[in-house]
Amino acid sequence: TTNGRNGVSDSAYAIDTIEIPFGKANPFSTPMRLGGVDFLPDGRCVVCTLSGDVWLVDGLEGEFTSHKWKRIAAGLCQPLGLVVVDNKIVVSGRDQLTRLHDLNGDDEIDFVECITSDFITNPGHDVVTCLDVDDEGNFYFDSSVQGVLKYLPETDTVQVLGSGLRNPNGLGVRGDGGVVLATVQEGSWTPASAIHEPAAGSFHGLGGPREGAGQYGFKMPLCFVPRGIDHSSGGLDFLPADKRLGPLSGKIVGSSFGNCTHYLVLREEINGRSQGGVVPLTGDFLSGAHRIKFNKHDGSFYVAGSSGWQCYFQDVGSLQRVRYTGKPLYIPTNVKTHRNGFIIRYNCRLDPESVRLKNVLCQQWNYLYSAGYGSSELSSRDASQRGHDPVSVSSVHLLPDGKSVFIEIPSLAPVMQFHLFAQFAAKESDASNVFDTD
Repeated sequence: TTNGRNGVSDSAYAIDTIEIPFGKANPFSTPMRLGGVDFLPDGRCVVCTLSGDVWLVDGLEGEFTSHKWKRIAAGLCQPLGLVVVDNKIVVSGRDQLTRLHDLNGDDEIDFVECITSDFITNPGHDVVTCLDVDDEGNFYFDSSVQGVLKYLPETDTVQVLGSGLRNPNGLGVRGDGGVVLATVQEGSWTPASAIHEPAAGSFHGLGGPREGAGQYGFKMPLCFVPRGIDHSSGGLDFLPADKRLGPLSGKIVGSSFGNCTHYLVLREEINGRSQGGVVPLTGDFLSGAHRIKFNKHDGSFYVAGSSGWQCYFQDVGSLQRVRYTGKPLYIPTNVKTHRNGFIIRYNCRLDPESVRLKNVLCQQWNYLYSAGYGSSELSSRDASQRGHDPVSVSSVHLLPDGKSVFIEIPSLAPVMQFHLFAQFAAKESDASNVFDTD
């Protein structure tokens, strides 16, 4: 049994903590680096750990002060993804997708079923991560060798949705399976952290450009994520439309493994092509945030964390709840790009007096796509120069709905990273940052 701690509730979202059974609290003395999280129909939480354990966590309801942990399975091969489907726990390991069966109802796993092992695993440290499922029961997971994979139970086949992704450790799937997002780690042929949208066998650049893979020889990401926001990306979740989530209802939330933080993901489609950006959210997690899951029982989303390379962690692992407090949060919820600027829509009415040119700052830069490890931030006008280019904003207009602002930029052109800082006022002053890739 471990304690629970409610987070500070003076803002729109509080981060509550379920203490992990470290040290003497864990009779098995196994490392508690969490790799997946989901919920049983009765509301209990299930987590898996990198060392091969699966645990039940009870006591999420009520005061949230005491939680009972029970290990129900052990000996799995580095499970880094977990979902509950039809009241059965499924985990993704470096060897296979595994369904766990409790045959006698004693909350201990009696039979381990291999769903599929028809994929390739890297023999090194970059293996198989994440696990998600769509409304039709198809499974999605990441392979550092093959890319984003989709397993179809109906035909017992594995499809490669997208390849050329460097060490993906994040995945988010819209319920209908129509949009899949994956995050990658900065390194060779990956100039910065990024969110990709694999589909139809797309190639995303790892190993260098390829013929027939589009204008650049690879598919550009939905957006790059600058180092100030993320330097090692984690998982994502398409949150459902549920009023208990507050302003994040129906939104996409991503996580930073490296910075132990999270952010809102904004996505738009233009002529069949997707692009997007991120908006930082407040709050820090105790370890590298890399799995997010909504809990329909309490209307909050939970973040599971681990520790590792380039991670600013306090604890080896963590399990925390992001709970809406009912207090206001003023954030951009939609971006629409035009030839001569952006329309940014907020979730609140804005003070017209604050929608002024002086309250907007824009800059942009590019990255070098190469075999080198990552990239400096380079001028979009002169690739030999490091740094950001200021972008001239001609005008700022509050639109008739009172929630949307048109930011006029006549010189708007395609770049790899665009930073928009807008400081508008609603009922109280609030600054928002949008990091957008056009």
